[in-house]
Amino acid sequence: MKGIGSLILAAVVVAGWPASSSAQEQGAPPPRVEIGASLGGYWAPAGGGIGAVGLRVDTRITRKLAIEVVADASSENGLSADHLYGVYGVQGRYLFRERSRSAAFATFGLGGFFERYRSPEYRMTLPDRSTVVYPSHTYSELSRPYFATAGVGVQYVLWRYTAARLEVQGLIPPECLVCTAVRLSAGVSVPIGHYGTGR
Repeated sequence: MKGIGSLILAAVVVAGWPASSSAQEQGAPPPRVEIGASLGGYWAPAGGGIGAVGLRVDTRITRKLAIEVVADASSENGLSADHLYGVYGVQGRYLFRERSRSAAFATFGLGGFFERYRSPEYRMTLPDRSTVVYPSHTYSELSRPYFATAGVGVQYVLWRYTAARLEVQGLIPPECLVCTAVRLSAGVSVPIGHYGTGR
């Protein structure tokens, strides 16, 4: 719990760090589309913690506002194709602080859960030596969006084609505010095109 609190505090401090006069200059606009991958996890008071691998696609609407589609997947046996479950979300990302190579942002949106389970073919031999075959089948479920998300984060351009991203979010179910979960993630973003750092 202490480690989670430290990460949240660090993200908030970096996001709110005052910009210098040179940092306030706006350079080239951000790329219109970014693709991201992340490692992170979720922690909830009632359920403990779980790790997850995430994917993200961002589409910029204006200079400061983008729409993101995100999905984090986990499994009890690593990222096994036999049983995957996780969280998806559609959210807005608003840049409230820009520097030459970094930006602080806030996120807000809606999310839900998904699950995919694949059962392999199973054969059972009966006492009369006959065989019963249970064919393989796949079960998939996608819930409706029913919890809100809100958070802050920072992104730092490492070079023209890669940026590092750190964020923290709260997942807030409307029927149980005290059940709010915390999502922490660190990852990379790759633009379609390049970042306008001038480097």
